[in-house]
Amino acid sequence: TLSEKMQSLPRTMAGLSLLGYCYYHIHDYYNASLMYEQLVDVCPEVEEYKLYLAQSLYKNAAYVEAAAVSARIEDARLSKRTILLMNSIKYEQNDLIGCKALLDQCVDQGDPEVLRAYAAIAYKEGHFKE
Repeated sequence: TLSEKMQSLPRTMAGLSLLGYCYYHIHDYYNASLMYEQLVDVCPEVEEYKLYLAQSLYKNAAYVEAAAVSARIEDARLSKRTILLMNSIKYEQNDLIGCKALLDQCVDQGDPEVLRAYAAIAYKEGHFKE
């Protein structure tokens, strides 16, 4: 298997990235987070790896850890994705006020993903007609 082959080879950025991607897409979020954690350690300047690590942690229900990693993402190109991820984390923790505060930071309030997030909050609050 790919995992066995990787054991015999030195840890490369390409190999770790491929394994992280594969683990994530087969829903093995724990192992995906292990791969992305190594990538963040090896390549701290690659902000996308921090985002992928945070997403893997979130999917593995490690919300506190996912929020901590998300808070370290500084790349403006990733701001919308980071805000939406942090919103999802707060939503799972039932912090609806925090969710709204994050969504209010989104530049494009008409964006379908932002609107969906606001709708999920309204639903959770019992506002079914909004």
